[in-house]
Amino acid sequence: MVKCLECEKEFKQITNRHLKFAHNLTTFQYKEKYPDSELFDKKILEFFSERSKKANELRKGVSRSESIKQKIKDTKSKQIIVPWNKGIAQTKETKDKLSQSGILRHRKWHEQNTHPQVGLKLPKETKEKISQSMISYARKNTDELKERAKNKKMKKKQERKPEEKKEKPSKTAEKPLKPAKKPEKPKPLVNEVEGGKE
Repeated sequence: MVKCLECEKEFKQITNRHLKFAHNLTTFQYKEKYPDSELFDKKILEFFSERSKKANELRKGVSRSESIKQKIKDTKSKQIIVPWNKGIAQTKETKDKLSQSGILRHRKWHEQNTHPQVGLKLPKETKEKISQSMISYARKNTDELKERAKNKKMKKKQERKPEEKKEKPSKTAEKPLKPAKKPEKPKPLVNEVEGGKE
């Protein structure tokens, strides 16, 4: 049984009729007021699921006609489903709880050096599928990939800071002293080489 939190009466199902005439509320307003409340008993939900399974078994393998498909499409297009918590801003308490839980989770991963995806290995079949899809995409879209590569190069060039020009040593700067050259020996005269003969 399910208890109505407005009148504290127990029902198998809290219907729209009860909420409207007894409390002047809609189901959306009731869920906004009591977000953790339930509208159906567990036994009724089980009964509904079993009934739908039996109904689907009868028409299993039988395709729907075009007229029935069109009717389903029209009814779905007319339905406007509004979530019960739409437009309701989160309170500071819930935001703080979410942020704290996230921080603690990441700290735990960092301290234990673990992560849910660490150690997971893809099977060979999935790896082959990924590689084949990448190859086929690259073959079909060669021009796009080339343009992307060019754009990336241009962005990298623009993002790079202009390198500071190295200061060249000025001409007036003092140069290291070179070792003094040895005095050259005077070349012998021609008459000395020929033995003084003129």
